[in-house]
Amino acid sequence: MLDRVRDLLRTRRTLLADVGLGRDALECVLVRSDVTGTMQVSELASGDLVQLTSLPEPAREKPPGFTGCVNKAAEWIDENPPSDLFGELSHLGMTIPTKSFYSVGSSFVHGLRWVREYMQSETDLLRLTLIGFATAVMMTECAVALFEAQSINAASAATRAQNYPAGIAGMVATWSAKYQ
Repeated sequence: MLDRVRDLLRTRRTLLADVGLGRDALECVLVRSDVTGTMQVSELASGDLVQLTSLPEPAREKPPGFTGCVNKAAEWIDENPPSDLFGELSHLGMTIPTKSFYSVGSSFVHGLRWVREYMQSETDLLRLTLIGFATAVMMTECAVALFEAQSINAASAATRAQNYPAGIAGMVATWSAKYQ
């Protein structure tokens, strides 16, 4: 097995990622390889490499920065709309108010002058603040619902305590079907 590890280490695109040592021998050897064009993680087991990564290559991408993460979350919510959440803002979805408030609201909070000039009246500022607050509450409720939806499975459904507001139970039920 050690000869195989040495051979892999000499390969131009394979790197040793981790070694698990047991009492008398190697228990686990993880290697990273980009031979396929994206980084793959494999385990050396019984002399053979067993690929551990399961996403197809086109599904792999670098995680976005904070703004990109917020925008992707809003887009996901628009693609999987909660039926009982948006109320008066349902025609906007999440993407539009999220991007708008993030851009203008962040600038306002950080004291950029153009925002003060852009806001024509106190009513404009209040409207922006309320839409931003509503968007933040909706995004938070969606995050809680998504966490709960992914936490529920057939084995835990009967014993798991409901630790979320009753108002998002419908959303949790709808989204949990995606993760069963």
